[in-house]
Amino acid sequence: MHGDGSIAGRLVTMTGFSIAAIGVLILALMSIMANRKFRDRDRLPMQWSLNRTVNWSAPRHIALAFTPLLATVVLFTIANVLASKPDTEFWTLIVIALAFVGAHLLHLHLLEKWPAD
Repeated sequence: MHGDGSIAGRLVTMTGFSIAAIGVLILALMSIMANRKFRDRDRLPMQWSLNRTVNWSAPRHIALAFTPLLATVVLFTIANVLASKPDTEFWTLIVIALAFVGAHLLHLHLLEKWPAD
């Protein structure tokens, strides 16, 4: 078991947390850059209906922090669970991190296309 404090256990734990940290860092940088781009908007849409109307919006800082914060909780929780598993492979964690990046990219792309109020 990797939770025994062995070198292999610590390496597995560090790998998982490193993957999670890199994913969160990418998301945070994306949000920082988007914050500069959308600084003229007080609120940003968070969800659209199929007929392209905004269902709800959030203050800009909350809207841009939502995905990085959610990813922090999810990725570090999964990294912690994986650290205790023997023969851990981190593909699951990498795929989930990439899914968060893809979802955040989509949201930022939709925000670019959405006219400012």
